[in-house]
Amino acid sequence: MLLNFRAGYSGVITLMELKKKMVAVCDLLGFSNLVEGKGLKDIIDGDIGYLRKILFRCLHQEDIPENAPTLNELCDQERVGFAWFSDTIIFYGIHDSYESNLRVIEAVGWLIFHSMFKAEIRIRAGISYGELFVDPKNSIYIGQAIVDAHRLEKKQLWVGGALTDSASENTYPDNPWLVPYEVPLRTKNGSRTTKDMMAINWTFGIHDPNAFNLKWSVSEDEPSLDYSKENPDIVEKWLNTKNFHKAVCQFCK
Repeated sequence: MLLNFRAGYSGVITLMELKKKMVAVCDLLGFSNLVEGKGLKDIIDGDIGYLRKILFRCLHQEDIPENAPTLNELCDQERVGFAWFSDTIIFYGIHDSYESNLRVIEAVGWLIFHSMFKAEIRIRAGISYGELFVDPKNSIYIGQAIVDAHRLEKKQLWVGGALTDSASENTYPDNPWLVPYEVPLRTKNGSRTTKDMMAINWTFGIHDPNAFNLKWSVSEDEPSLDYSKENPDIVEKWLNTKNFHKAVCQFCK
């Protein structure tokens, strides 16, 4: 059986080329508000510039650079597959191996951790493992693993990340970037629930407990009472994030 992808790809792809890999779908939360609330130059030079810097840290496992790297510089490594579309970032395994899967989880952990220090670009991620076709040259990324990771990402009610069962079964059980946790989720009918899952332990990133403050915004430690009444869903995610940090962080206990 052959699959023929027409958009941007000339040729025929056989099912044998569809590999099982770890994949993470990361969403930049509040992106619409960011775009509508700031000038485009300020976003590109400031918020997105910072995001490019921390992505370099996540992908290369090197110090955060002084200047924002280019996309080519971000991709110039062989640790983790990487793609970026507007407010969505994808990490995927280069190989189908525990080591490659670990690098995906590690990249997500660092990304969420560093994004905590800049309220405008905080990240939520879903991670899955399964069939994936990747054609970076033509920017084609297709597979059930992406669908599952995307669905899990959208269900979570916090800044953070969690793994599907398939992803949890294909990583090291003692991975320090993972922790079992009752992840807050939204159900299909909009109600709230929690599920015992493997969550990304972004608090594993080394930080000074005296300097770390999970602020509501650049200028405010807490949301105002009026904002909380008007935007309870957003405040709920922030509170769930703070509760996670309080429950699992070994540096701040």
